[in-house]
This record gives sequence, structure tokens and C-alpha cells, in this order.
Amino acid sequence: MFIGGLSWQTTAEGLREYFSKFGDINEVMVMKDPTTRRSRGFGFVTFSDPSSVDKVLTLAAHELDGKKIDPKVAFPRRAHPKVRVSVCVCVRVCACVRASVLPHTCLKGNLLYCWGNY
Repeated sequence: MFIGGLSWQTTAEGLREYFSKFGDINEVMVMKDPTTRRSRGFGFVTFSDPSSVDKVLTLAAHELDGKKIDPKVAFPRRAHPKVRVSVCVCVRVCACVRASVLPHTCLKGNLLYCWGNY
């Protein structure tokens, strides 16, 4: 589950403690800014049993550390589309050309594919 509206003081332990009353928890994360290490105000809770999510959603309001929090069903981000091999080769070849070093693996067809329009 996505948990929005967290207090900056909310810890992963506090989040686990609050949501454990709805079911067994596999994982809890409070997202933090990589530079300041301060909470970004949201986190994630993964339950062992999906029915626990329904239990959370049946309550109209949730409050933790003096703030109203907003739990929602989380959906995985879409995977990035797969890059075609020819494009990967092109990027590698372009990097080789920029470095002025062409390994023996660079093929004439790849060079024409990358640089044919220039």
C-alpha cells in the first residue's frame, strides 16, 4: 500500500506498529530524501495477505503521529519499454566514436546506422 501524508517524524517502526493491527506485514518503507535523510512524507506497507489491504481501506480515517494519513492501494510502476539491441549497439558505437576508439566489435553497418544521417 502507498501511505501518503506522513509526518516527518514518522518512522518505519511507527508505520509497522500502526498497520500491524490489520495483518502480518512483509515490508515497511518510509521514503527519505537522499541528501537530507528527511522523510518525504510518504511510504509503503506490504502485507503478507492481500485481504489486509481491504481491512485498511474499510476505515474512513487513519491518523498517525498527529497527522491524518492517506493509505491507498499501490500499483507497481510500469516497466520501461525494452530497448532494441540495435539501439544499444548504436549507443555503444557512438560512445566509441566520441572517444575516438573503435573496438574490433564495431561493425560498418552499425556505424552507418548511427551516423548515416549526418
